[in-house]
Amino acid sequence: MSSDSNVRQLLDAERDANKIIQAAHEERQVQIKKARNEAEEEVKAYRKQEEERFQAEIKKRFGDDTEENDLKKKTEEEIKVIHQAYDQRKGQVIDLLIERVMNVQLEIPQVVKRALTNKD
Repeated sequence: MSSDSNVRQLLDAERDANKIIQAAHEERQVQIKKARNEAEEEVKAYRKQEEERFQAEIKKRFGDDTEENDLKKKTEEEIKVIHQAYDQRKGQVIDLLIERVMNVQLEIPQVVKRALTNKD
């Protein structure tokens, strides 16, 4: 019977060893996950820091966005003024064009007459 108890002791010891190995494996997985999360946080912080540094460099080299926004507003206002002037004067321009097309002078201008007489 002693051999049965020895075998049982060995099986119990093997089971205990497997439990210890399983626990170590799970602890390793937890540590790996923790390390991965910490690394991701460090990468996010670094990326944010570099992005801020990049944006500061862009502002330093190309100026602030306020200048660009002011220029856009000024341009939009000027375009609005041009459209208003167009709307106010388009009728007059159309009338002038129609008048010029309909009332054609049929005589030769003096400048052209002189040029033709000087050639001969």
